[in-house]
Amino acid sequence: MTIARVTRGFDAIYDNVATKADLQALRTELKADIAQLEHRLTVVGIRALVVAVGLILAAIRYLPHS
Repeated sequence: MTIARVTRGFDAIYDNVATKADLQALRTELKADIAQLEHRLTVVGIRALVVAVGLILAAIRYLPHS
């Protein structure tokens, strides 16, 4: 192995190492994505609850009375 080849190997490794700033940016992006996902799941859950309550009330309304 030549010194130039070893140097290129170290340069390739150095260029691919994440810095603290890279990790902080990733952490910020992930927090934002998780917040959006949490909001979507909340909205979907509320919609499902409203539909379920509506179906239950409709079923009670059309039950035969004794």
